[in-house]
Amino acid sequence: MKKTNTFIIAGPSNLPFAQNLSKKTGITLAKMTSGRFSNGEAKVRIEEDIFGKTFYVTQSLSIPVDENIMELCLIVDALKRGGAEKISAIVPWFGYGPQDKVFMPGEALSSKVVIDFLQTVGINSLMTLDLHSDNIIGFFEVPVVHVTIIPLFAQYIRKNYGQRVLVVSPDFGGAKRARRFAKDIGQKGFIGIVDKERSLTSGKVKLRGINLDVKNKTVVMLDDFVSTGSTMLEVVKLLSSAGAKKIISCITHPLLSGDAAEKISHSPVDELVVSDSVIIDDKKKGYLKGKLHIISSASLFAPFLKI
Repeated sequence: MKKTNTFIIAGPSNLPFAQNLSKKTGITLAKMTSGRFSNGEAKVRIEEDIFGKTFYVTQSLSIPVDENIMELCLIVDALKRGGAEKISAIVPWFGYGPQDKVFMPGEALSSKVVIDFLQTVGINSLMTLDLHSDNIIGFFEVPVVHVTIIPLFAQYIRKNYGQRVLVVSPDFGGAKRARRFAKDIGQKGFIGIVDKERSLTSGKVKLRGINLDVKNKTVVMLDDFVSTGSTMLEVVKLLSSAGAKKIISCITHPLLSGDAAEKISHSPVDELVVSDSVIIDDKKKGYLKGKLHIISSASLFAPFLKI
């Protein structure tokens, strides 16, 4: 029997993603055990022959974020010490990614700290999905593959709503992403932009309006992640009060912290389209029943995995 020289290791944070990627690529899922000591410390063990092999380690840095970062570092260290030839981290949601700048004196550059962790333990490359900002790619000294779910979102919108939709960015920062989305749908890149201002001290958002008329239109709002949902719901409220006929939110990373799912379920959002970058638990899926559609991102990563 031919020996397998390439494996996918599923970090504990998002097993379904790793399983989908394994099916898409035909690469075997490695056997690994993970757990916690009574004092809360993490423990991992790779139950495969490591020496000279290639490993793709999947782990979303979702809640509990710091625990998932530590487990990823321990897995990489175990592979490095076992003599793996190549170790690539596949991190669909890169936690701490939004903290790519120092906004106020005395703050840490948190995304750079996490990147340094991963490079110190020994990854050879990293693959990720829809970073909050391309800026952090420059913090890496190893190769980075940055893929986007936008073409798959656009395909879904074309199939289910046609091309006659209005793409809206919730702020000026997302305009470039939204314009690409509109073009992938088949439009010329003409988009609506919400004028939004966020306080650097309180984090509260103030909406000033939108640059286009949305009355009686099917509006598709694109953003990279939703956490508490407060900003998204304020934008949705603005669109609804302005007369939008239907509102679809396409959000890459459905973090849905706290009661976000429940709040979205009671909002004017008609459909929430997301990727599988993080797991949505059954309770939250229950709240979003009838509104939620999850698109697998495995096909985006698969071409970069070599057997």
